[in-house]
Amino acid sequence: MATNMRTVCVTGASGNVGCYTLDCLTKEYKDRVKIIAGLRPGRQLPQELGKYKIDTVNLDFNDAKSVANAVKGCESVLVVPPQDEKRTQMGKNAIDGCKQSGVRHIVLISIAGADTGKGIFAKQFLEIEEYLKKSGLQWTILRPNFFMENIAMLKEPIRKGELPHPLKNNATFAPIAVEDVGRAAATCLADPQRFVNKIFTLSGPEELNGTRKAEIVSRVLGKPIKYVDLEPKELKDFIVSKKFMPEWQAQGIAEIYEEVPTGRVQKRTDDLMQITGKQPINFERFVMNMKNELITPTTEAR
Repeated sequence: MATNMRTVCVTGASGNVGCYTLDCLTKEYKDRVKIIAGLRPGRQLPQELGKYKIDTVNLDFNDAKSVANAVKGCESVLVVPPQDEKRTQMGKNAIDGCKQSGVRHIVLISIAGADTGKGIFAKQFLEIEEYLKKSGLQWTILRPNFFMENIAMLKEPIRKGELPHPLKNNATFAPIAVEDVGRAAATCLADPQRFVNKIFTLSGPEELNGTRKAEIVSRVLGKPIKYVDLEPKELKDFIVSKKFMPEWQAQGIAEIYEEVPTGRVQKRTDDLMQITGKQPINFERFVMNMKNELITPTTEAR
């Protein structure tokens, strides 16, 4: 084992971003970093990560002292604020805990368009970002676009031959696979000096309108899929009715879609390539990877 290995902690380790970050760290940087997985109370690492024998610690973003105890001895920490109405304060608690424990560098998972301050999510994350910048710690902020994985919420209409989206006036956006977000986060944790005090907006490789997305899904699934234009509120009501997420969170999704036609958010960037040196996963490849999930009926909402 190298004597100059850095210790890093990945919070939100049981979530999608955390899992992909851990996976990339163990596969690509295990000779450079000692990895600790930070888990919220009652959470566990997925079975597929068990083979790596990653050290785990419990932490609670409601308590800065809990975070401080968990990240003691770490040089860099990935902060993934949880999906919670109290997200702003929880993000600040995480930053406070890191500072109390002597952490040097935080990688923050924010959201694309946070700088606009428009909508629930942007307001939450902008306040966290500003708090981090004033903390005196070194920081890297990653602002991912919508996740490609969100298409899982549309499995039911896709099986009926429809892909509903609120993309008015042929608006386009560039969704990103969570795997690519995890790869970017892992790179920033393992080699922070290249990314200190910088903000990156992470996107997929192509801007897609609703019709183009439907064409791709149709080709991959081998069945006709028609794009159906929705109002943002209609998407919100659908999400809430299927119990995919609480109303406040569905409202946040709708607010982002309201901004997409302005061209100010969710656009394509080269930031992922700048960080990782690799091209992001395109939408067609992503749909191919989850083809079975999209075509297999299930009675469970996810």
